[in-house]
Amino acid sequence: MVTALIFAGGAGKRMNTRSKPKQFLEIHGKPVIIYTLEHFEYHDEVENIVVVCIKEYIEELKGMLARFGIKKVKRIVPGGETGHDSIYQGLLAMREFSGG
Repeated sequence: MVTALIFAGGAGKRMNTRSKPKQFLEIHGKPVIIYTLEHFEYHDEVENIVVVCIKEYIEELKGMLARFGIKKVKRIVPGGETGHDSIYQGLLAMREFSGG
């Protein structure tokens, strides 16, 4: 089985959004991050999902997971100071599912 690692830790500065990061903006009634997570949620070989998220949005993401029935997200970890830090935190969280 596979553990997927999703990065939702960016602030979307290049997109110039002021209200919230782009992954939390809604398109056709769903946040962008949910469209992404659904692909992994419905994939037969994916057993677990780890999401790296902006710390201030972790509770909001938890609410979205419940609202949209996303069950495979097993860990949400806060992003780091840089993109590389965020990737590292996500990889560390994945170790829990790899037995390492």
